[in-house]
Amino acid sequence: MLSEGRDAAWMQYALAQAQLAFAAAEVPVGAVVVCDGQLIAQAHNQTLQLGDPTAHAEVLALRKAAQVMGNHRLNMCTLYVTLEPCTMCSGAVFQARLSRVVYGAKEAKTGAAGSVVDVFANRQLNHQTEVLGGVLADEAAQLLSDFFAARRHDAAQNQTAHRVPDTALRTPSTAFAASAPEGLYLSTLPATMGMRMHYFMQKTACDEGEGATTWIFLHPLWHWSAWWAPLMQCLVDQGQQVIAPDLIGWGRSDKPKKTAWHTLARHVDAINALLRANQASRCVLVCQDGSEQLAFALAKHLHAHEDGQNNLVQVDAVVQLHCTETAGIWPAPSGATTKKTWRAESYLRSHFASYSNTLKATQMGQSGYAALIQEACAPYPDAGHARNWACTCFDGGGQARCARDALPVPYLALQGHAQRDARTLANALLDWQAHSLPEL
Repeated sequence: MLSEGRDAAWMQYALAQAQLAFAAAEVPVGAVVVCDGQLIAQAHNQTLQLGDPTAHAEVLALRKAAQVMGNHRLNMCTLYVTLEPCTMCSGAVFQARLSRVVYGAKEAKTGAAGSVVDVFANRQLNHQTEVLGGVLADEAAQLLSDFFAARRHDAAQNQTAHRVPDTALRTPSTAFAASAPEGLYLSTLPATMGMRMHYFMQKTACDEGEGATTWIFLHPLWHWSAWWAPLMQCLVDQGQQVIAPDLIGWGRSDKPKKTAWHTLARHVDAINALLRANQASRCVLVCQDGSEQLAFALAKHLHAHEDGQNNLVQVDAVVQLHCTETAGIWPAPSGATTKKTWRAESYLRSHFASYSNTLKATQMGQSGYAALIQEACAPYPDAGHARNWACTCFDGGGQARCARDALPVPYLALQGHAQRDARTLANALLDWQAHSLPEL
């Protein structure tokens, strides 16, 4: 009876992890690893968030446990998981040489502890693991049932949820045929008033959890989140977490029909809500070409509410990127953008033409900038979309400088092109982070 009580108590921790998976729209499975009565690792499913088919709760928990123990063999440890392990996770258990596995609900379709196959009953294997199933099985099964019921309901409501509000426009997906791949969407943020917000996100298993730093990229106002793709990939390759939203009115996000919708406060609220929805508890804001005012306002807002119960996001720093070739694009000349003859593509082409001699000497060259212009204009296939793009800008100039001087967090200015100089900039950011930002 004492052992049963202990197993149930540890399974509660695994269920808490499963709840986190549920909240993140992942299949709600949680796992913890216990050694000598001590909790040494915990994790939940993150296959969607990490874009990793192996990111099951058991695998992530075992990875963390091995790091804590300093050994890939976990002979004296017990794995508690809310759902019967699959064959992949059972193989990971075998490789870790766990002494026990305790699971909750049975998995009738993929269970490898007796439901479909029984890996643990194979006596030819050179390690045997004790298995106990059914601990808090009802609670674990109910959580899964609730999750899939909610997903079926969401699927039934999918068409309604993805309808374009009467107050907005949506760029057809065909316009992005030659652009960066599609990311994720949120259409339930109150701050966006029913409009769908698009964003790229990449999280890493090693940085997942409380205190992990996420780089938040606020795109130039003459481009959208695709501008940051090469730089973000360099950071992801080095184990960093990144999020790059398309502001409402830009990129793949919906675009309000009335430009009066755009206020600094609304965009701050929308980005804040997006960060909270994705549990980005600690971040560095990176901005360029018009988005610095938004970054400064967001940093101040989050810093002012850091200790409040309704805000869980901490800003460590603001980084502003400067690039000679893109400086001066935004804001567009006053008055010119309101003319019916104004076109974003011709405006950008004219701007970069003034740097033709410089561009010939760069790795991108003129053809590379032609592709950049095409991508920048992809979200605005007609005058209705483009007018919104053209008329929207935040305060800049002297006001931006005053805002920067009043920042409550560290500030860094970097010179470089986010696409051409991606690897150099990524290394500079990580070096600065390692030597200048405060530790938790």
